[in-house]
Amino acid sequence: MKTLLLSFYGHFLLGALSPAAADWNQWRGPNRDGISGDDTPLAASWPEGGPVQLWKSEPIPSDHYGGHGSCVVAGGKVYMGLVWHRDEPTETRELDTLVLSKLGYRGTDFSPELKAAAEEARLNLNPRLRGSALDEWANKWVEENLNEKQQMSLGSWMVSRFRKGELAFSFDDLDVLASKKGYIFQSPKEFQDWVDAQEFSPEVRAHVLKTVPPTRMVAHDAVVCLDEETGETLWKVEFPAEKTSRSASSTPCVADGRVYAPLSQSVYCLDAETGELIWKSPLPAKAPASCPAVFDGKVVMLAGSLVAYGTESGEKLWEQKAVSGQTSSPVVWETGGRSLVVCNSKKALHGVDSRTGEIAWETEGGGDATAVVSGDYLVNFSKTEGVGLTVYRMEPGGKGVKKLWNHDWKARRHHASPLIYERHVYLLGGGKHQCFDLETGKIKWEELRKSDISSPSLADGKIFVLEGGGSLTMLKAAPGAHEELGQAKLKLMKCPTPAIANGKVFLRLADGLACFDLRDSG
Repeated sequence: MKTLLLSFYGHFLLGALSPAAADWNQWRGPNRDGISGDDTPLAASWPEGGPVQLWKSEPIPSDHYGGHGSCVVAGGKVYMGLVWHRDEPTETRELDTLVLSKLGYRGTDFSPELKAAAEEARLNLNPRLRGSALDEWANKWVEENLNEKQQMSLGSWMVSRFRKGELAFSFDDLDVLASKKGYIFQSPKEFQDWVDAQEFSPEVRAHVLKTVPPTRMVAHDAVVCLDEETGETLWKVEFPAEKTSRSASSTPCVADGRVYAPLSQSVYCLDAETGELIWKSPLPAKAPASCPAVFDGKVVMLAGSLVAYGTESGEKLWEQKAVSGQTSSPVVWETGGRSLVVCNSKKALHGVDSRTGEIAWETEGGGDATAVVSGDYLVNFSKTEGVGLTVYRMEPGGKGVKKLWNHDWKARRHHASPLIYERHVYLLGGGKHQCFDLETGKIKWEELRKSDISSPSLADGKIFVLEGGGSLTMLKAAPGAHEELGQAKLKLMKCPTPAIANGKVFLRLADGLACFDLRDSG
């Protein structure tokens, strides 16, 4: 039984969506392209400290306790879907993902020789190395010993190990701890007996016993509805769920008075006004980060495989297992009277017939980002080596795509999705801010910046993007130059996408949602 808490305080196919022009009713906005339909004039600069905060919500957890999903705005309400984790006292003990992270564990592809060299260097550090001198030495070691891919994914972690020196756990100790990931010790004594049986030093033993908490993480699937003007909670619904940590990071979609929210193991359809459950259906795989597209009587998303449900009953209409993954979100492309669902899988970009689920075409691509369409153009950012940012043009009848150009570079992450605006492509991810001519691929400008996960949003000719340290940056959307209009350090989560509606931006903090005023007061 659910717990229901109620306080009554283009060529892009819109289908049944029909959002209000100023709403941001799904991930990446009303047309699923990162561009707001709101025509409210926005300020061209911010006062010191950034835009004015209008409200902050009641506590809503994130990361390991609530994932990285974004919020949406529709009909004067703000919606957030998450797997809501809480700690409760228990006699059991577990080395879960969060605990292993706190102990310093990271999965690596290091060879035994590389591990041995790293351990020798860590344990024989010159004791005079401190502060910036130690960082300089550590970064040089990483550059000389790790390949380019390892540097991007594990370089900062290796530097942190050198900073800890002898206090860092050895690779062998971390591997022993990781071998018990997911195992439930039934009592404190069973756990302590296992720890005592290992060849840990007294310091490691004490740290492990101290770090593993006397609590267990429990979870509920949750959808929260807030008042757009005040941030007050209007309703919250919860359903029993299995814990997923931060893997479940989907963003809901609001369409035709309903909220569609994929959470831990099910996709839910709720009444947008009351939160009442209309239907729920099992997902092919648990804990997706992919966000649903709702159109033409269908809910389509990537949850292990690409799957479509009927909006009225939740009946599964089709499933395409060749399109696999958990993160990329589908977009719908209409051409020649045919509707195609376009989505990245792990290693390719696919066009799928929206009626049957059959693959219409497949091309190079694959990864976590979501493609964007404009007319006959399709732009995708792929993690596949040699592909990178690519622009395609639809062939007649939607039977395939032709590559026009691509730019590839080594990046730590390939999560950010591109924008198409006034015949130019903007990509603010992969450690860079870039602008390209849509047709030719000519680079208009390029800046090294700390943007890599969150996808940018555009309104009133301005681009809003998250950067390292939880900052919100506002740029002029113009090919002439990379022009920063404002930057505010707001302690934001670095993954969710800004939602822009009615002259305001809605952003996720570590412990809730916040609304900021973007309007031009002049």
